[in-house]
Amino acid sequence: TVATALDLLKRSMRLIRVLGADEEPATSEADDGLAVLNSMLDGWATERMMVYQTRQENFSWPAATTSRTIGATGNFVTTRPVEIEGGFTRDSANNDYPYRVIGRDAYDSLLLKSSPAFTPEYLFYDPGFSLGTIYLFGVPSGALTLFINSRLQFTQVASLATTISLPPGYKRLIEYNLAVEFAPEFNVQVQPEVSRIATETKRAIKGVNQKQMISQLDAGVAGSRRASIITG
Repeated sequence: TVATALDLLKRSMRLIRVLGADEEPATSEADDGLAVLNSMLDGWATERMMVYQTRQENFSWPAATTSRTIGATGNFVTTRPVEIEGGFTRDSANNDYPYRVIGRDAYDSLLLKSSPAFTPEYLFYDPGFSLGTIYLFGVPSGALTLFINSRLQFTQVASLATTISLPPGYKRLIEYNLAVEFAPEFNVQVQPEVSRIATETKRAIKGVNQKQMISQLDAGVAGSRRASIITG
């Protein structure tokens, strides 16, 4: 589905009955609506199952390096990930080795964080702003390629004329939820039917985006260095 930001905004304003079928919003109303739209999309970036795409990227990781920054001005120049969900490393012989993503507490509990290894077993991601930082344990003894899987952020809409390309279901999702978000600007009550559809569209999108759970088995249990079992 393709629509401009203004198209989405006008539909939302009609849903809360502050704009007629043949009317155009005032400039100030349209500007406020764009700000509300961007605020809503920014909030959705933190909701795992609202994001419709997982992006895989790869970067060259130097030997004997514990950490690298990631973001617009980081060691890895790209959009700063909200969260890294998984990935693997690849050596010079094109062999791939999965790593386990761990949290701050688990990383802090590791001793000798600079311990060398043929390939890292763990990755910890600190999503600081404006740059995130990726830490590997153990520290690779040779250069390798790091592959990361991260949730694609909703990009901010630059202007009312910006064309937005959306997967199926997202146009209706945005129109109805933007109506709910924008209504307080006009001090109007949202009709129960609009609120109901806004809630139902979010539930439907989260259902589509929900992924299979992946459980990691310890190497000693699996009989190999690391293994993953997909459980549906």
